[in-house]
Amino acid sequence: MFLKGLSKMSGDEALELLVGLRTYQLTRLVRIRGEEKIHSLKEDLFSFAGQLMGRFDEKFSHQVETARKRFDWNVASLEQIAEEERARLKGLEPQEIRNQLRQELAAISGERFSPDEEVLERKMIAEIAEAYKIDTSFRSMEAVEKDIFSRFLRELADRIQNQLAQLKPEETTKVEEKLFESLSKMSESDRDIMKRELNLAELSERQVLNVIRTEGSSLVSRMVGEGQDGYGIYLTLTAATHAVFTTLMGISLPFAFYSAMATLVGFLLGPLGIALITVGGGSYFYKRAQREYNAQLLAFALVSLTVKEKWGQAEV
Repeated sequence: MFLKGLSKMSGDEALELLVGLRTYQLTRLVRIRGEEKIHSLKEDLFSFAGQLMGRFDEKFSHQVETARKRFDWNVASLEQIAEEERARLKGLEPQEIRNQLRQELAAISGERFSPDEEVLERKMIAEIAEAYKIDTSFRSMEAVEKDIFSRFLRELADRIQNQLAQLKPEETTKVEEKLFESLSKMSESDRDIMKRELNLAELSERQVLNVIRTEGSSLVSRMVGEGQDGYGIYLTLTAATHAVFTTLMGISLPFAFYSAMATLVGFLLGPLGIALITVGGGSYFYKRAQREYNAQLLAFALVSLTVKEKWGQAEV
C-alpha cells in the first residue's frame, strides 16, 4: 500500500512533503488571506486620507504618511513560513522526519494518536473517498486508491490546462523554456515512459504542452481506459506544473509546493474558500470545509507516496 512509499523516501523528499503539509494548513491560509485583506484596506485608508488632507495641509499629509509607516506590518508569505518550518526540521535524522510525516498524516486524518499503518491507510482513504464521492462499498483499498490517484491527476490536469489557456505569448515562451530544462534533466527511461503514455513519437516541450492543452483531464481518462499505470502522466503534470508556476511566480520551489498551489490554493480561492473566509473560523461551515480541505491534503500526500511506493528506489 501507499504508506510503504515512506520507506523509499529520502530524508529530503520526506522533509519537503512534511513542510508542504504543514505550510498549507487551511487555518494558516485563511489567516494569511485575512491579513492581506486587512493590510490592503489599511493602505487604502491611509492613502485616501493622505491625498485628501494633502489638498489642504501638506504638513498634515506627511504626518498621515508617518503614521502609516508606524502602524505597518509585514504579512508573512507562504514561502517565508515554509522556510521557517524547514529550518526547524533541519538537522533531524531522515527516519525522524519520516516519523513526523507519519504523525502529521494521522493528525490531518483526525486521529489524535498515531495508529498502525493499516488503520492509518484506511482512515486516509475513507476521508479522501468521502470528499471525492468515490464509492467504497465492497471494494478493496487498492481499487479505491487507484481511483483517488487518477482523480487527483484529473483535477491537476484541468488546472494546468486552464492556466495554459490564460498565458500571454511571452509567458508561454518562458513556460516552454522551463519545460525544456525539466525534460532535459529526465532519464531516458522516464522520457520513454512519457512518450508511450502521451502517444508521442518524439518528446518535446511544445508537444507536451499541446497534449495537455487539447486533452486535459481526458488524458488521465485515456490512461485508465488503456490500463496504463500513470507514471508517465504523473511525470508530465509534474514537469508542466513546475514550468507554469516557476514562470508565473518568478521563483523556484520544490514540486510539493507547486502541486499544493495548483490544487489546494485553487480550492481556497474558489467560491467555497471565499465563503469560508467570510463566515469565519468558529462555524459548522468552517469545520465542514476544513475536513474537505484536509482530504485534499491527504490526496496530495497519497499520490506522492504512491509514486514512491510503485516507482521509487528504497532509501536508507
